[in-house]
Amino acid sequence: PPSPAVAARSLRASAYSRAVETARLKADNEMFLALCEQSLADLQMLITETPQGPVPYAGVPWFVAPFGRDSIIAAQQLLPYNASVAAR
Repeated sequence: PPSPAVAARSLRASAYSRAVETARLKADNEMFLALCEQSLADLQMLITETPQGPVPYAGVPWFVAPFGRDSIIAAQQLLPYNASVAAR
């Protein structure tokens, strides 16, 4: 297994690459914009790299697992912002 430092660098790199691919939101209402940005950041934290590609995990906080139905729903909700998650 990789060292914690190597694993942290890898996680930051994959999060950065997903952030670059994610659509940028623009709104006049700063509170609405902050809400949307936080929601996207929260969804990004649930995405885990698997051999098949990025998958939104479900079951937090009791357990974390890639549930087919829940992962598909989350990926569909991400379509307008980052279609690469649903593409896999």
